[in-house]
Amino acid sequence: PAVIGDPDFAIDALERFKESLHRKHREADYPYLLETISKKVCAHYYITIDELKKRGRKNSRSDARALFCYLSHIKELVPQSVIARYLGTTISPIAVLVRRDAAIDAAVFT
Repeated sequence: PAVIGDPDFAIDALERFKESLHRKHREADYPYLLETISKKVCAHYYITIDELKKRGRKNSRSDARALFCYLSHIKELVPQSVIARYLGTTISPIAVLVRRDAAIDAAVFT
């Protein structure tokens, strides 16, 4: 397909897009990365890692899970399936938590 406009701009934009597709971390690093993120989130919300892994609705634990999912998936590009496995759940709730208002919490958190 043809691109209308400056071809250098289009090539530069495509290169930046390709860079964003690459994962930041190796798969072997996921457990350590998720553990590090969970410790930071738990310290912020004053909960334990076991409490973070428990299910809950409309409480600080669910807010912590939403922030954990947001930071893991959006900021660190960890696949949702890996996050789901870490939390002991399926991908569906992870996708919901990532989309939730965790972005606001993440801005305050970082």
